[in-house]
Amino acid sequence: MYKEYAVYQPLQRRGVLDAESIERLRTSSYFTSNSSIFNETDFEQLKEMNPRSAADEKKYQKYLAGQQFVADVLTILEADRSDLVFMDYSEFEKHLKSLLGKVEGMSASRLTGIAMVLAVMDKTAVVQKDRKGEIIKDTTTKDTEIIKLTQDPEKYFEAEVYPHVPDAIWAYEFDPEKKESATNKEKLGAEFPFTRFFYEYKAPEKGG
Repeated sequence: MYKEYAVYQPLQRRGVLDAESIERLRTSSYFTSNSSIFNETDFEQLKEMNPRSAADEKKYQKYLAGQQFVADVLTILEADRSDLVFMDYSEFEKHLKSLLGKVEGMSASRLTGIAMVLAVMDKTAVVQKDRKGEIIKDTTTKDTEIIKLTQDPEKYFEAEVYPHVPDAIWAYEFDPEKKESATNKEKLGAEFPFTRFFYEYKAPEKGG
């Protein structure tokens, strides 16, 4: 039997509003295939529908608003394009908020999404912490480790993970006090040795 542990790296990103980062945002899935903002493929299909159902029309109008949102954001960023580098991700996010905060449709989650696409991981950047001083995990770095129930997780990470990722943050992401859901599910498993139970030895045929 084993448990599946989540492994993250600290949120440590460098932000800059240069041509490369803006183009990365423009072509990112966050702006081109995001059902909450704008999905280019779905939008083109809805555009060709005539007539559209009430549900499809609602979706089409949402994407029209999203298309305008994307255009407004990119226009503002292009106007503020520079080579100024932010080694503190929180300062970069504040800068983006000052630029984009009044864009129609902007929200805290959208601002964070945009910032995460524009900024890149940099191990020389400031490690981000919350108000309690706890290191914030970079959710884009999530990995998993399978550890046997008979193994001590801390010793496992010391031997197998920390030598490669010294600042790794690990957790068993299940809270038994909360209702089980897609994001709060106990991750237990077992290795089933199929060969041991189903393999049938056959002697090799003798040569003629």
